[in-house]
Amino acid sequence: MKTPAPTLALLLALTGVLAAGCAPTGTMEDGSTGGTPSRPCFYADQVVNFQNGPTGTVYVRGLRSQVFELSAAGSCRDIDNANVIGLEAWGGGSNRLCAGDWAVAHLPETRQIGGPCRVQVVRALTAAEVEALDPRYRP
Repeated sequence: MKTPAPTLALLLALTGVLAAGCAPTGTMEDGSTGGTPSRPCFYADQVVNFQNGPTGTVYVRGLRSQVFELSAAGSCRDIDNANVIGLEAWGGGSNRLCAGDWAVAHLPETRQIGGPCRVQVVRALTAAEVEALDPRYRP
């Protein structure tokens, strides 16, 4: 049975769109996380430093020296005094976190009363914004 030409053309177009969706968005050789300027990303397992900011805020520094602001949600009392932090994407899966994503902040030396500590990746800071941070908050 022959497939009509319009149907075949539609199938080929859909195949092309699906294949393009699987294409990489950035080269990993240069350390790129594949994020975009409007939605920058970092890898949770590549955080090299962090610092507590004003109440409920944490600043993390990734391998490429990019600094991200995280904001705690709900009952996350212990985050302001954390000495150790581990991040995991909310719901598991990828360890890549982008602006707007939710994550779980594991605080091993605390009791974490009220359950896991949820944080949201707010944004990546520019070099000027990092420099302007109070030195106590700069990772």
